[in-house]
Amino acid sequence: MQTCYFPQLPYLMDHAALSATQSSTEDVLDFATGECQPSHRHLMTHEDHTDLDLSLELNRQLHAKLRRKQEEISALKETNSQLRNLAKQTEHYATILDVMHFFRK
Repeated sequence: MQTCYFPQLPYLMDHAALSATQSSTEDVLDFATGECQPSHRHLMTHEDHTDLDLSLELNRQLHAKLRRKQEEISALKETNSQLRNLAKQTEHYATILDVMHFFRK
């Protein structure tokens, strides 16, 4: 018995682009005979399936790392904003102290 793997079609392509690049019977399983239509574009070997699984896992890991880095950047931006506000307050208090010191003389 032959095993067929049919990856999902790219969801970013529109229907017109898909119909221009493939016929409508290429990815159809013949239910009467239970056999796959011959198609070297859609038939995946076990190695291809394993490579796809590895790629999907790597993609998931990279997405998680990207999300963590974005959260880290957001936290650093917030900290930076707070430090800038503290610096402005410090400058303001220093100016007040200078004025008070000037009038005490």
